Amino acid sequence: MEVNGEWEEIQTAVDGVGAWSVFGIGGGEVKQHPLHPRFAETASDAGVLSLSKGGYDVSFSLVDASDAKLSRNLLPWGEHSQVEYPGVFEDTDLLFDVTTGGVKELFELHGAPGSDGRASWEWLIDTDGLDMVVTDEGMIELREADGSPLMVIPAPHMWDSAGDGQERENATRNVGAEVERDGDRWRLTLNASRTWLNEKDRVYPVFVDPEGTYGSSDVKTFKSNGQANSWYGVQVGNTSNGIWRTSALVNYPAVFGKQVLDVALDFGGFASDSSTATRTNYVHVGTSVSYGGYGAVLSPFVIGTGNATAHDSRLSRQVSDWVNARTTGKYFAMRGVENSEFTYKRMESLYTRILYKDFPTAGSPSTPLNGTVVGQTPLLTSAGATSAGGYPVTWRFKVGTTSNVDASKVWESGWVGTTGIGKSEARVPVGKLNPDTTYYWKVEIHDTADGVLGTSTVRSSAVANFKTNKPGLPAQATATPANDAEVGTTQPTFTTGTVTDKAGQPVKYRFEVTAADGSDATTSSDWLDAPTWAPPVGALQDGGSYVWTVYTKDGVEEYGGKWSNNLSVNLAPLIACPAPFENESWTAPTVTPIACTISVSASAGEMLSYIVDDDDLVEVASSAPAPTFATVNIPVANGEHLITATRTDVDGNKFTSTYRFSTGDWTQATLSGLPANGSSASVTPVLAVSVAAEDTHVLPDTAARQYTVSAQPDMSNPVVTSDLLADAFTVPDGLLSAGETYYWQVHITGATDYYGTTATLKSPIWTFIASADIVEGDPTAGEDLLVSEGSVPYVEEDGDDTEVGLRGFKYGPCLFEVQHPHARSSTGKETVGAKGYTWCDKGKKVKVITTVLMHYMFWHWTLSKGGPVTESSGTYVNTFKTKNLSVPCVGKTKTWWIASARSQITYNGKQYFVQGISKHREIPCGA
Repeated sequence: MEVNGEWEEIQTAVDGVGAWSVFGIGGGEVKQHPLHPRFAETASDAGVLSLSKGGYDVSFSLVDASDAKLSRNLLPWGEHSQVEYPGVFEDTDLLFDVTTGGVKELFELHGAPGSDGRASWEWLIDTDGLDMVVTDEGMIELREADGSPLMVIPAPHMWDSAGDGQERENATRNVGAEVERDGDRWRLTLNASRTWLNEKDRVYPVFVDPEGTYGSSDVKTFKSNGQANSWYGVQVGNTSNGIWRTSALVNYPAVFGKQVLDVALDFGGFASDSSTATRTNYVHVGTSVSYGGYGAVLSPFVIGTGNATAHDSRLSRQVSDWVNARTTGKYFAMRGVENSEFTYKRMESLYTRILYKDFPTAGSPSTPLNGTVVGQTPLLTSAGATSAGGYPVTWRFKVGTTSNVDASKVWESGWVGTTGIGKSEARVPVGKLNPDTTYYWKVEIHDTADGVLGTSTVRSSAVANFKTNKPGLPAQATATPANDAEVGTTQPTFTTGTVTDKAGQPVKYRFEVTAADGSDATTSSDWLDAPTWAPPVGALQDGGSYVWTVYTKDGVEEYGGKWSNNLSVNLAPLIACPAPFENESWTAPTVTPIACTISVSASAGEMLSYIVDDDDLVEVASSAPAPTFATVNIPVANGEHLITATRTDVDGNKFTSTYRFSTGDWTQATLSGLPANGSSASVTPVLAVSVAAEDTHVLPDTAARQYTVSAQPDMSNPVVTSDLLADAFTVPDGLLSAGETYYWQVHITGATDYYGTTATLKSPIWTFIASADIVEGDPTAGEDLLVSEGSVPYVEEDGDDTEVGLRGFKYGPCLFEVQHPHARSSTGKETVGAKGYTWCDKGKKVKVITTVLMHYMFWHWTLSKGGPVTESSGTYVNTFKTKNLSVPCVGKTKTWWIASARSQITYNGKQYFVQGISKHREIPCGA
């Protein structure tokens, strides 16, 4: 219960009243109890029991009672909530039992009344102006003027002592009740059935229950056999002839408008006819006031032979939800153990404890006042908030563009403030507000109980408004470089438009550049009279990403940070091609050459160089101070197109960019196989596949090939299946028999975009006849290259360069690649060419010597006449690509070609060697 604003435990122990109370003389009372019960010293006194509630004092006087004295337990142990007036009538004692929910009054009859003994009792009740009304259910309500019941006298009843706590409950019987006015008081007459009291199977003592007070709780019990009680306490569990359940209405509407923090139901007054075994019972959501009116479980409560409490977060949350929604008329349902055993429990009282508090209030906006003109970083303050004691609070400020601040919010402070009540404040940071604009704001408050039982304690103030001053900022549209610009210099010039101050004050500008990764790398200008500035040398770095903005200030304050532009620095050339040929795109074939541009903001003395696909290197001197441009035409050809452009500064530093895209659908290609279909081949043949010479499709360079050889036309029972290979497959020795016909097929799996999507193309099934008379002359015989292969050992100066594997590509700090043979576009496809390409780890420079050769298939593999070609880098370089080895075509005869190369580098005084070989390709170019 609440005492002086604090929650205290309800007491039920009866204390003595008067100077002689220590000796058991005098009356009794319970001060810390919702009804403050008081007991007279003598049963015949007026007001042997007095109760107080809601400003009313109600007293009960027993008509014709003897002068029996109050008896209570004076020992430090035992039961202290019970008092007794022994011998109030012949063979009758009057008992009072104080529970957390009320006061229980009982007549204890020690013997049958016979034909002329007492079987009726009268009470005179002074109700202090309350009306007494008998309800249709036999209950007697003490009502206030508005008709609401303040106290309730349940329909009287009586019970004997037949219950054994194991298999049998007490026998019960209703007691008749009559109510009539008696002057300023009310007379309550109780009439018990003499016949029932005198029955031979009646077990004494018998208890007559004339009155019990439960506040405004409404308790009804229902039995599975149709029996029902009102105000007979809580009954649950199985008896010898049915199962009891209970519905109880709790006075939670009394805390409407408060925050519920915790709820408990206390069950007191263990009835003697209850089972004594400890059992777990349950409180449910009530769905109707009936035997079957129960829903979800809210809390268990365990009853042995004493009091019990239901206390669970589900119970608390349910009451909280009802209170928050202001829902009335909701019941709890109670159920016990409902099996075949005797599980019956009856608790005479039910008391609800609800811990609650007031919600905080937000107070009012204090400054700025409505209509005030302020800067763009105003200090917002509020005052006048309130909170419940013991619950610290914090504030949150919100600013919006309309009076519906939440819907138009442009800034909020987050939760700020102190742990107590007082003035709160928060400043709007730079960049959140526009100049010359009206804004609306409010303050919200919450305390440390926010979220308890799902209830928000956030409360809001009224809405105020203010207007921001000028000059504000230059428009973002006037800023250069524009948002997401990529610049080719570490000292770009930042500019914006100008602004004019509303009051004619001078305006200054300050630029700020910050690293986009959130690091502390920031550089800024001084306050400038004009909005133009270039950062100092070293402030920006190649490859860096930055965010820049501008601030202004006048005589009021500093403004800025409202907008920002992203900027990246790339000293490498910028490459651009028209849509739809964006970088890393994969598009349909084109019928006209694609005009792409290469540009670089180079200084005097710098060089732009570029390579398109497999064409030769082109170099262009810088046209500084104007940007250097080059236009390149991508040929009408399927497959991947690659533009590599390099900027070389005056110190020899190189900055390279690449641009790639693919055209055509290689999965529609017509394939050609080697050896030719139906021809004879070695018993260890090299199998290769290529797009047919007359087909314009191009297989991806990274496509994986898997070969299968079988003696069966349907490719069943394969003789051998290869690993995933980058090019050709050499059938191992001992698998094929001379004179036999073999069938073979290849599955090619490759990319169809630059984001990991792949497809597989199956070749036709081809045949060859194995022959012991044919010696395989393919340069790649026995050198199958796995797709997953990494680097292979290289050979240093003191080694033997013949030890280098033909498929090797790693040497020293560098990699080596032999590009596949191709019909050269620059010669109108009248020559076939190939290149050797060396590139090294960043910062590593080497001298390179590379020799390139071409091989073609005409009955057997032959070294072409147009080679070899040897080229040297001459100086130390990071990358080196040879010029095309160009072999003239003899007509358009379909011919298989391979390019091979040997390369040597010098690095840190040591020499490294590598050999490489290209993929097989069938080209419409005879040799």
